[in-house]
Amino acid sequence: MKSVLTNLDLYLQENEFPTDSKTNWDAIGAASDMTSLGTLVLAQITTGEGEAAEVSGGTVTLTFNEKTSIDTKKIQFEKSASGWKCVQDTGVTDLKSCAPGTPK
Repeated sequence: MKSVLTNLDLYLQENEFPTDSKTNWDAIGAASDMTSLGTLVLAQITTGEGEAAEVSGGTVTLTFNEKTSIDTKKIQFEKSASGWKCVQDTGVTDLKSCAPGTPK
């Protein structure tokens, strides 16, 4: 997951946060199905409305699958102007740098 964040940081130097498409996954050098633990999803965060709306960041979410003991649980990294923030609902209380909470 951390390698995806590194690739995204490089991508974001010249682009806005990508949407969840194969083309965008290819552009960041990753894939939504790159882990056997679950599926990765990219999502943009927008601020403002109508013509004033702009992409202000985004999220990368890993949803665990039935091959794990935490099926349907999530780890989500959110990128904003202040950097990356992690939240997870796995029930693991000491997950390094990732606070327990509810992913968006």
